[in-house]
Amino acid sequence: MLLTLGLSAGVARSSQAQTADSAVVKATPSPVYLPLRYEEDYAYLHDPARRTAALDGLKFIGLNSSATRYLTLGGEVRLRYQYYRNENWGLGSARDNSNMLQRYMLHADLHLGPYVRLFGQLKSSWQNGRTGGPGPLDEDRLAVGQAFADAVLPLRHDGSLTVRAGRQELYYGNGKLVEPREGPNIRLSFDAVRLLLRLQQWRVDGFVAQPVFNFPGLNDDRRNRQQTFWGLYTTGPLSRLIGGASLDVYYIGLHNDQIAYAKGAGPETRHTLGFRLAGRRQGWDYDTENFYQLGSFAGGSVRAWALTGDVGYTYTLRWGRRTGRFSLGVAVSSGDRGHSETTLRTMNPLYPTGYYFGPPATFLGPSNTIGLRPTVTLKPNQALTLAFSGNLLWRTSPHDGLYTPAATLLLTGQTSDSRYVGAQGSLVGFYQVQRHLTLSLLAAYFRTGRLLEAITPGRDVAYVSPGITFVF
Repeated sequence: MLLTLGLSAGVARSSQAQTADSAVVKATPSPVYLPLRYEEDYAYLHDPARRTAALDGLKFIGLNSSATRYLTLGGEVRLRYQYYRNENWGLGSARDNSNMLQRYMLHADLHLGPYVRLFGQLKSSWQNGRTGGPGPLDEDRLAVGQAFADAVLPLRHDGSLTVRAGRQELYYGNGKLVEPREGPNIRLSFDAVRLLLRLQQWRVDGFVAQPVFNFPGLNDDRRNRQQTFWGLYTTGPLSRLIGGASLDVYYIGLHNDQIAYAKGAGPETRHTLGFRLAGRRQGWDYDTENFYQLGSFAGGSVRAWALTGDVGYTYTLRWGRRTGRFSLGVAVSSGDRGHSETTLRTMNPLYPTGYYFGPPATFLGPSNTIGLRPTVTLKPNQALTLAFSGNLLWRTSPHDGLYTPAATLLLTGQTSDSRYVGAQGSLVGFYQVQRHLTLSLLAAYFRTGRLLEAITPGRDVAYVSPGITFVF
């Protein structure tokens, strides 16, 4: 079993993830901070009477007499201490490992009238104290996280077409395929060109992109030219057919010059076709995403798939505003059948969330897995949210290995025919001190299953991580 106690700032914003890259949030007197900061809209602060919060002066800085040109400033400071006991199930030389993670981000959003916009963001990530030095997603002293320009063409019937070019973060659907990697210390950016079509409530996003490779020095990040990423993502409501439902339909292509699976290594071109259906009705909510992958790998073909779903129910206690939610999630992805055939059947999750199965199993990705996740969420008051959940994990095929969230081969698993990976339970919560400040604490325990006992030292993993996040 895995027991996690946490107060996570990332959780505080995860409830907005489903709509983060599908629409600019309507302005309110106290808008929430979104996973994609460039989706926030502070145009309503054009009216000085609505600038009531302490930092509203930074959100709308008029640059001309009519304030049609304005600047928005924002940022984040996240400090997090981590302690591992038996990190990676005891594969390393040190049984105890601890470190301090720091993340700083500062952005500027410049609106030059209704049709031209410039957005830039600097980021700095630091790590101190880890045995063996920083991990690949721990340290990047100073880098340009985002720098893009928008040109907007208005269309009839409340529509628009936006051309967006430059370095930017991407978030599609519920983050199972494309997410800016909020959990780790370094967020993921792309150098991309996008066409964003908005037709009333429907949105179509076409893009061509390459991920940005992180280097730990000063301003030395650069585009990863070995990977090219392109696609077409459409999302909109289904209110006329299914009340409270929304539908996403997409095609995503990915080319890797070189990638390694348990089957072998070689170039890969993969095409992903999928859909997502999500909604809420009379206390019930659901979210299902399913996709199929085809293409070529190392001279052979690719045939892979994934099925995911989550169903929950939210209730309110009669004697107050205390609420709760029960949910059950299932995720199944294909695995390879071994060297007996040339077709690769390992699912590639593309660029998914860094916490696919929750902390501390950030080293485990969804390729070749079967996961079952029950969750109970409690909200005793407006400031505190606690989510108790568990993960039971198996590998789908005994002829395939275990992979990281980035589809990097972690363990081949070929010396064992066991499927059971392990069990993880968690309690993740957050305490919102006020709008800008969140205290956090994560504690966890991962119990290894028969597969990990056979191919690793098989030690259970313990984890604790207190932290604090300030956002403005």
